[in-house]
Amino acid sequence: FLSKTTRILRENSNNFHSPGWIPLVPTSNEKVWVNKWPLEEKTLYTIFSLRPAGHDGILFKEDFEENYHHVDLYNHQEIQMKRIKDETWLPAFISPFSSSFTSTGKEGQVGCIARFRKILSVNTLDDSMYIKAAEGDEIRIWDRSPAYGVPFKKIDGNKGNISLSNDFPMNSGKFVIQLFKGSELIDELIVKVKAGNAWLISENES
Repeated sequence: FLSKTTRILRENSNNFHSPGWIPLVPTSNEKVWVNKWPLEEKTLYTIFSLRPAGHDGILFKEDFEENYHHVDLYNHQEIQMKRIKDETWLPAFISPFSSSFTSTGKEGQVGCIARFRKILSVNTLDDSMYIKAAEGDEIRIWDRSPAYGVPFKKIDGNKGNISLSNDFPMNSGKFVIQLFKGSELIDELIVKVKAGNAWLISENES
């Protein structure tokens, strides 16, 4: 828990120092609270739930913008906005916890959603994954989810490619691609590769 929340704090430090933060935005569930940390390029939403059953569904309203997308940074999943009548909502998944924890100090679950400008693009062809971005100075590719002590593939600059069989020979099929500018996370994509596909892994050499 401390590892996951510390990564989010460190990689989004500019947002958490934003003087324009908005506490307690309206939500669809009175036991789930959301704070908004906005900047022009990226907005974060931190979530705290006191609902033992957790939450899985629409949670708060947000304006739709064509060049932005949303990622659950706690679970590393893409989030699709939901349109209900003339309003757009962001869904969230917050894990349940044991009701026996209520009023013990152990109760509660957290989450974090990021609104990123669309910068990264990823294409896969056979055994290769091609990644590029219009800005940024470092790309990190993870098998499953980012975590301290877990190996990852680093690409210096804002474009490059990897070989899945060489760089991640025992991969899970879920790749998290992160783009950094200095120490700040500026975009993230989740790419899923279907297991059991036949891939061309040989390369032409002259």
